[in-house]
Amino acid sequence: MSPTNHDHDGSNSDEEISDDFDAEDSDVEYEEEEEEAASAEEPPLKKVKGGDGKPRKAPTAEEMAHLKETQNLFQSNLFRMQITELISEVQVKEKKDLAIRSYIEKLSTALKELPSTKPCTISDTEWLTPIRVPFSTCSPSGKFKFLPPKDVHLVGSFPLGTCMRRRLRVDIAVEIPKAVFSSGDVADHRYSLKRALYLAAVAKELQKSDLVTDVKFTHHSDNAFVPILVLKPQDLKGFQVHVHATPEEGALETEKFKVTEDSARYHSSALSDLLMVSNQRLLQRVVAGLSGMREGIMLLKIWLHQRELDIGQGGVSGFLISMYVVSLFVSRKLNAQMSSYQVFRNTLLQLASSKWTDIPPAVAQIDPSFVSDLAAVFPVVFSDSTGLLNFCYLTSPAIYDRMHFEAEMSLGFIDSPGSNNFDKLFLTPLVFQRSFDHCISLMKLQKLKSIVKKLKLESRYADCNENVAQAILPFVVNLLHKALGQRVSLLAIQPIKPVEWEVTEQADVSHWSCVTFGIILNPHHAFTAVERGPSADTPEAQEFKDFWGEKSDLRRFRDGAICEAVVWPCDLISQQRDVVVRICSYVLQKHAHIFSEKFEAVVCKNRCLDALLQLTPDDPNAGDEQHAAISNAFDDLAKQIRLIKDFPLDILSIQGTDAVFRSCDVFPSMHTQFIQTAFRSRKADFMFPADKFAPYFCPAFKVSCLLEGSGKWPEDLEAVRRLKAACYIQLSKSLHGTDGCIAKCTADYVDVFKFGHVFRISLGYIHEISLAKRVTTPDGFTQVRDTEYSQQLQRQFVLLPKHTSTLHGISMQFPHFAECVRLCKRWVASQLLLSEDMLSEEAIELICAHLYLHPAPYSVPRTPLVGFLRFLLLMSSHDWANSPLYINLNDEFSKDDYTDIQNHFTENRAELPVMFLATPTDKSASYWTINGPSPPILSRLALLAHESLDTLERQLSTETDMKKFKVIFRPPVDFYDVTIRLKSGYLSQLPKNVDVTKTPMEKKAVDSAMPVVDYDPALLFLKELRETFSDIALFFFDCYGGGSIYVLWKPETKIAKMFKVANMMYCQPTVIADDASPSLALNVSAIVEDFKIIGQGIVEKVTLKNA
Repeated sequence: MSPTNHDHDGSNSDEEISDDFDAEDSDVEYEEEEEEAASAEEPPLKKVKGGDGKPRKAPTAEEMAHLKETQNLFQSNLFRMQITELISEVQVKEKKDLAIRSYIEKLSTALKELPSTKPCTISDTEWLTPIRVPFSTCSPSGKFKFLPPKDVHLVGSFPLGTCMRRRLRVDIAVEIPKAVFSSGDVADHRYSLKRALYLAAVAKELQKSDLVTDVKFTHHSDNAFVPILVLKPQDLKGFQVHVHATPEEGALETEKFKVTEDSARYHSSALSDLLMVSNQRLLQRVVAGLSGMREGIMLLKIWLHQRELDIGQGGVSGFLISMYVVSLFVSRKLNAQMSSYQVFRNTLLQLASSKWTDIPPAVAQIDPSFVSDLAAVFPVVFSDSTGLLNFCYLTSPAIYDRMHFEAEMSLGFIDSPGSNNFDKLFLTPLVFQRSFDHCISLMKLQKLKSIVKKLKLESRYADCNENVAQAILPFVVNLLHKALGQRVSLLAIQPIKPVEWEVTEQADVSHWSCVTFGIILNPHHAFTAVERGPSADTPEAQEFKDFWGEKSDLRRFRDGAICEAVVWPCDLISQQRDVVVRICSYVLQKHAHIFSEKFEAVVCKNRCLDALLQLTPDDPNAGDEQHAAISNAFDDLAKQIRLIKDFPLDILSIQGTDAVFRSCDVFPSMHTQFIQTAFRSRKADFMFPADKFAPYFCPAFKVSCLLEGSGKWPEDLEAVRRLKAACYIQLSKSLHGTDGCIAKCTADYVDVFKFGHVFRISLGYIHEISLAKRVTTPDGFTQVRDTEYSQQLQRQFVLLPKHTSTLHGISMQFPHFAECVRLCKRWVASQLLLSEDMLSEEAIELICAHLYLHPAPYSVPRTPLVGFLRFLLLMSSHDWANSPLYINLNDEFSKDDYTDIQNHFTENRAELPVMFLATPTDKSASYWTINGPSPPILSRLALLAHESLDTLERQLSTETDMKKFKVIFRPPVDFYDVTIRLKSGYLSQLPKNVDVTKTPMEKKAVDSAMPVVDYDPALLFLKELRETFSDIALFFFDCYGGGSIYVLWKPETKIAKMFKVANMMYCQPTVIADDASPSLALNVSAIVEDFKIIGQGIVEKVTLKNA
């Protein structure tokens, strides 16, 4: 076997990296045994005292050198340890390495001994039967004779030591003898055909060999001109062998394959074979013996793989990134003394700061004319040392732009405090659907073959081996870039994984039937309705008109300029979100002749879940307009309250505290004009529910009014309550009848009906919280401690107002944040887990705030669907047991805060909530999760999130029926012990149910009476069940239109108890055997009867599991 090791350029044969590096290698046979040699005798303990007065061992000279090296070469000691552990987990063990090399030697010997064949014409392939030639283009004439390989080379990342054991792929290259080729093989794709014939002959012989159990074909980097063999070794697991074919040195002249526009791919594919040896030698000279360089390349490959940048055609392969590292080394931007982290970081820095499309890199100093020739043909250029080969001949600007973008993103968070940046860099896979705000798919591309001729792309179609998608992609990408302009920050193409096929079958290209574009929006321009063009009197104006066609029109702008412009009508808030999709659909139809109506070719699913937030089918804004209307009504009410002249105390603040004031209410209440008037009766200015049916649910939005401090306030808590009651009476009198208001006064609040909505006003006095904490003991002493009433006041007048104002600010900063929160709440509620003792609304809002304030390694989500996907990911993957979730509101955390919170969390883990949310105002308690979720509920929530995420992402890739996306909002209910079915007539929130058919709501005349407020019989029944049976059962209910209450017995209730009076509650005696002690078991039938009695009238049916 030749000692020369080389990698095939553009290689995509590097192994995939799992995000779980702790799992054992599948090939247990090759696991390295844990054997540690006895270390040198430790130095004697020196009397050095620590902070606790105990003797400490002073650091040795070796340890000091290690610390100094860490300080100079790594980000931190922890980061160094993580990198060391990662490298040790992914690199091939020595024992396995030796076994693979031994196997490759045997395989090489077998390949060199393959028999020759008789000469035949190229078109005659009967001698290969049943093997199919993996190349479809026909060649006119010529002869072919198979000769055994001149040599077999071990190539790729394996001999360099930069490969990884996960899905290990070892590359070898069989060297085709000179005699197989002739001087005329450059033309008519004859070189590629002979190469394919040669591999087919090898495949036929290998099928008879005992060294392999399976032989398949695939396309290297999904390039149809470069088929390779995939071998599954006999008796050896854990790796594949990829067999490449390369001409013997000097068999063909490289100058004859000089790249031209009409044959760019074909010639580049041939050049990559011809120049393989020299490029590999350069790699070996740099990487050999430099552990920092080698491990740095491994880190880069992991980083690329987790971002799906190394997949498919034009992907940034291990070979390509290795050659780029070499180019940086040759240009002295890297040096031999650098650590793996420095190599990784400096390479990212160069990727982020350079532009290959403007200043192409090269692995050596070459004639600028060579670079110019390559730049004239390829949009992205990275030249080899000869100047003839462009390593990026398959790389599109979209792929390069994404690599550049991801490098910038990674550098942006790599040094940020308070988060595990190592995980985000190397362990978190960035799935395409979660990474982009819009995903637009071109479907059924096999039907678009006719547009190749319309676009005059015949030559490129031939150079792409008659692949329609590959032929039209550059045109489509350029078209979308021109149309979208500043509206997008990134336009990328979803990588398409190469497929393998049997050697007896024809090449499979079905995976190219659909291409998906990912778009990351620029928030400053994405939703602009007007596209301003050039002035009417400039030459560019005509080009603008030709591009936009009938959409272009002359308009006068505020600065007096008269310009061509395109207007995308956005009368509704929801239409702004669709501007980018509408632009894409228009230009694809006008310029690429892709009609979505005809072919169903243009598919965008970013609105697939919008219907879940709509109360009516004619509500395209999904609640946006209702939130705005309620906020306007509240602002008017607040002004009216401040103008009251005869109120006894000044009002310091008036603030809404309900989710609707954060724009985060899942279903903001509609104006009472749209609420049905049936099932209720009127008495004076007030409505009352009917006897048999519940009216449509009308909430009272909570408003907190904080009164001024004054010496007039009494120091007795009961006196304060009475004084507040007097204020309520005065407030009610002042508001009732003015400006259309109807006010209803109670001892604890005032309900005000204004502009079709009800607001519940509560008055507060900040010193009242302190009074509520004073508790008199039986001994007559006064203690200060939290009470239920003080916590209620603290929540109502301190925590909720601050939470609301902060979340409202985030909603203003990120326009789609609120809708993302609503979607997340709807999902949690649909899983029957939205409640104060499971997962509260405020906790969900903070988790979503984390997604927007700390989006790394992603960009900030700009559409609700992407935010929802990341919410499911966070819920299913965050290590709640060992890590707090930081929400850096208003950017108030300092670097020390992260350390202090983590230390506090670690030291007090047993006493802290299972889900710990740390904010600048709540660093030690996690107030919003104190009551829940419990460990079992959190575990179930994580499991449901994981399954929902998998299902939704699979649907986004394959499903076109929007109705089927509701499946993840239907909870599994088979495991519940009892199901309590409620009568639909008493379900006042039934229209919010996931599966209820939405019906239009007719606008009624304005009603001048106070509606029935906060009346939901189902929730009232649920509350009574929880208060009565909370010690034996858990109750689950979808508060947004659920039709059934589900009951789960607590585990301890299923255990038989001793027969004694203290255990008699809810129990009955069990059947006693002659020799057994009497015991008690849960009296399920009696409890079910109690359910029916409590819910008499509202309960339709109670069903027991397996009954």
